[in-house]
Parts: sequence; structure tokens; C-alpha cells
Amino acid sequence: MKKLLLTLLLALCISASSFADGKLPKLLIDGCFFNEMPSDVDGKQVGVIILSDHDGNKIMAIKGVKLSDESKRYAVKKEDVPNADYWIEQAQVRESMAVKMVYNVPKKTRIAEGDTIGQFSVKDVDGRVWDNASTKGRALVLNFWYTGCGPCIREMPEISKWKDECPDVNFLAVTYNSFEEIKDIVERQNFRFTQVAGDRTLWEMFMVQQTPTTVLIDKDGVVRKLVIGTNGQKRHDMLEAIKVVSAVR
Repeated sequence: MKKLLLTLLLALCISASSFADGKLPKLLIDGCFFNEMPSDVDGKQVGVIILSDHDGNKIMAIKGVKLSDESKRYAVKKEDVPNADYWIEQAQVRESMAVKMVYNVPKKTRIAEGDTIGQFSVKDVDGRVWDNASTKGRALVLNFWYTGCGPCIREMPEISKWKDECPDVNFLAVTYNSFEEIKDIVERQNFRFTQVAGDRTLWEMFMVQQTPTTVLIDKDGVVRKLVIGTNGQKRHDMLEAIKVVSAVR
């Protein structure tokens, strides 16, 4: 029973979207409310409590984490959370019921920051070839995703805006799903990265094990930033890194 409960809680932590009702945040951590798991939780042993109210609304409380000031910047304002004090009080009252678990230990990729990527050649869904020669001289961003990754799909509209802020950068979305499998999602989310579908070349090169994984490669083919997972802080930091790398002449 305990093993089953831990498995269930792990699944809920990975996909907290099941707690969303359009108004309530999904998470309560260190007295702050969030819609996405902050980076401070990654790799930490935490206590997990599922809180609920009389209307059936749920929030996941994460105990045992002290948030950094940077993470708190991405919290939902307390005044925007319905019955915020109720949820905070419930998290304190039920603290002894927390189930201990280690959250999201990111699995390293084969290629790390500072490495130079090897030779590659892939085709996008329109038949254009992308390889070392065609990407050299411009920064390249790779976003690895697949159709079963909720966080990947939710971040698409936001990261598509990177193209407007950094028009001189090549943006490739890389998935092993076929074009037929991704077409509706890409259109619905207005995902404006160039799509490389049904191809595992870059997946195997980086040995991607978790999604989304986003990689920034400079004009000389050197990996400058690699981020596993997504949240507001990670997306902000990646965009700032892209701006810096793309500005280097």
C-alpha cells in the first residue's frame, strides 16, 4: 500500500495539472503558491500532502523545502489565491501526514554544457536539412518534447515568443513522434519552432531521458546552456542566455 501511495504521489508531482481548476494554484510550498514546481525542489527529499476543501478542490503541499528569493519571484500572489489562509493552515495542521519522497532527480544527458556537439543531420517536416554546416554561424536552440509530455505542451505558446525576441537564432523542436501525431498539438498551441519529427538522431546524440529538455548551442557548436524540465524561472534563464549568446559576434 505504501509503495502504491508513493507511486501515485510521484505521478501527481510530475503532472500536477490534475489539480488545476482555472483559479487555484496547483502547489503550496514554503507558504507560497505556484502553478509550476520551482527549481528549488528538484532532487530534494520532500514531504507531500494532498489538501482538499469541501468543494473538492485540491492543492499539493510540499514540505521540507526552503525557497530562494529567486523562486519566490515566480509565486502566485497570495491575494490572488481563493481562501489562501485556509490552504496554508491546512498544510500546517496536516504536516505530520506528509509522505516522504525524493522529487525529480534530473537524469543527465550524454552531452553537457561546455561540450561541442558532434556531426548531425536531420530533416524538418518540410524537408529542409539541418546539420552542422547549415547551423554554424547562428545560435541554435533545441527543444526536446513528445506528445505525452504535458509540461512540454503547456510551455509551447510562451517559448514560441523567443523567436520574436531572438530572430537571428535557429529554433528546432525535436520529437520522435511522427508529424501526423504532432500536427494537431503544434497547431493548437501555435508552436512556432521548426519541427523535426519522427527522428531520434539528436535524441540519441544527447541521450535525452526527460522532457522537456532545452539546449542552447552557440555559433561554434558549443553547448552553452542545457535545462531539464520547465518552469517560469528556467524559461526566463534560458531566454536570457539565448540573448547573450546570439548577441556575440
